[in-house]
Amino acid sequence: MAPLACARAEAAGFAPVGFKGFRFKEADFTLGAAFGDMELCLNVCLAISGCNLVVTEGDNLFGSVPSRCHLSTRCVHASSQQWMQGSSASASNVTSALPTCGRALAAKTCRDMRKWNYLAHRSRNEETHLEYVTGSEADCKRECERSASCNGFRRDLYGRRGCQLFTGCNDPTAPAETLIKPGGGRSFTTYYMWPCVKETSIFPLPGIRRTVPPGKPTGLATFDCVGKGAVGNCVINGPRVPVTSLRWPVFYRAPASPRIRALPSDEVREQLRWFGADLHRKLPAPLATAFLAEMKAKMQGTGRARESWRGTWREDGKWPPRDDVDLYADGSDFLGRVDRSQSSKPDYFDLAAASLAARSFNGREVILVATNTQGLPISVNLVANLYELGYRHALLLATDDRVCTHLVAEEKPACAWSSILRVHHRRLRNYAVGPLQLIWLQRWYYLLRLVLGGYNAMMLDADIIITRDIYPFFKRDFANYSVLCLHDATVATSHTNGGVWYIQNAVRGGPVEGFLLDFRKRTLGVLNQSVPVIRYDASFPQKKGLGADRFLDDQWVMGNVLLSAVAGRYILHFSASGLDTPGFIPTIWKTPPTYPNVPPEVGRYGDAYPERYGIRENVIKRNGISEKIAQAPPWLFAAESDRAVPPVPATPQSSSSWGLARRSRRVGGGRVVA
Repeated sequence: MAPLACARAEAAGFAPVGFKGFRFKEADFTLGAAFGDMELCLNVCLAISGCNLVVTEGDNLFGSVPSRCHLSTRCVHASSQQWMQGSSASASNVTSALPTCGRALAAKTCRDMRKWNYLAHRSRNEETHLEYVTGSEADCKRECERSASCNGFRRDLYGRRGCQLFTGCNDPTAPAETLIKPGGGRSFTTYYMWPCVKETSIFPLPGIRRTVPPGKPTGLATFDCVGKGAVGNCVINGPRVPVTSLRWPVFYRAPASPRIRALPSDEVREQLRWFGADLHRKLPAPLATAFLAEMKAKMQGTGRARESWRGTWREDGKWPPRDDVDLYADGSDFLGRVDRSQSSKPDYFDLAAASLAARSFNGREVILVATNTQGLPISVNLVANLYELGYRHALLLATDDRVCTHLVAEEKPACAWSSILRVHHRRLRNYAVGPLQLIWLQRWYYLLRLVLGGYNAMMLDADIIITRDIYPFFKRDFANYSVLCLHDATVATSHTNGGVWYIQNAVRGGPVEGFLLDFRKRTLGVLNQSVPVIRYDASFPQKKGLGADRFLDDQWVMGNVLLSAVAGRYILHFSASGLDTPGFIPTIWKTPPTYPNVPPEVGRYGDAYPERYGIRENVIKRNGISEKIAQAPPWLFAAESDRAVPPVPATPQSSSSWGLARRSRRVGGGRVVA
């Protein structure tokens, strides 16, 4: 152990201990793990009441990855080491012995574990929400104790079985009126720990907290930023970043080039034709004529240009490219003041999509990123990240026409907005849909448009970092899948996050196209002025009588759409409105007993990712067509909300060098639970 760490440990009341000949099991480390050197691990332990033992895996055992340490509430008195004589040292959990010295610190005097307290109301001090845990009160307590920054959880007495973890601090000695949320009533109960943990709340990283993602996340990592006030946490970390200062987020390393690279002159000219435009507007006649002529030329071309559009555009070059799909089918009565005679004419989205796809490696890829003014800094950070990887085919889909005007740098990222649902402003107010929720809803309409146009589409939230070129994995490891999305344990209906999706090679008239059409039909139906406003019933007492906003919550709607696609019938589940469909609710995701190896070029970053992985998938059908959908494994899409990585059967492996079996790890909750 370095002298600095030793001196810090002595000053903090910890001392080095050795456990030669003893073995540990997972249950011994109830506080999870942290990535970093011994000094960082000690600081994390000191920030958590009841942390009495720190055991490291060694100094950089895995190359450039920081070493990992494991944290426990177990109290080990250096003089007697009575704990090690107990059942926790059972030989049935053996892998290898701990080093004799220098890799473990124990508190000289036992530090008391935090105490649980009870509040028969909802707390006003929840602050940032972490994850939703499905399970009993004991399950919720166990998850909170090992989740970074967690200080308590809320349970709904009348709703789903589980709890919402939060970071807010509640002092049991404070007056009751300072703890109870106004209007919280008795439909909730709150359990909270005291004293509160002093870990870094959410980000930036590194910080004094049990950390995930690992030191070098693979593929794509989402930070699932939670809004707080007018702006999201990710936006307000550190000083406000001017939107023209095109840098990566402050909680990650800087890219090789901190600015968005300039586009080629021909792409600049092309982008000027639609930059900042309303994507829902039809092209003026001269521009429409020129655009259709360009599309016809692509159809008559050769090589990559010809292959990119084969099967997508009509052979005669006429519009729309798919004449067997009415883009306003099932929604024609709901679109308000739309001139349906114009529906067959191209609009600015068609122009932007063709322009952006032409920049991609195969001429068919488009990336959608929703943003508003407050979220522009992190959205632009993502664009800079994408440009680092050579991805120039991303579109910032803005909430209104003012957002794109803030992008004044010479190297402007592609940006446009849409008025497609603005005609329903009264009905949107009935369901409390604000500008940001509206753009989250509208992006699915444009994802459908891309699929109908024959493009491959990636839809990303702005709080994303991509660490390597992920298209080779899409086209090789997941070539037989039409849909890849992100697991999210906090979404009760489908365990699927609405912010990370990739759709490729969707079959014309197939089930992927079908569930996107279903999404549009459901949401447009709710916006229909001739239909009564759907309201919450007594099963949701805190919102009883209010407009059921979840019917326009894109993530909730998509969960029901996926359930319906898997079942092959219309399903409405967990609506709290008396409209749920009866009958069996299927399981969306199944894990077949096949476990491919993690691609060798990715690397496992210690053993945070298993050597093999299971994949959550299913097959959906429509019109006699079958397509495979899947949730990407954590080495490709990583997020703290992924708390259900499929277990991988044990295989003969060399044991690790310090005492825990090298086996499937569960990644989530702010730390890696070993």
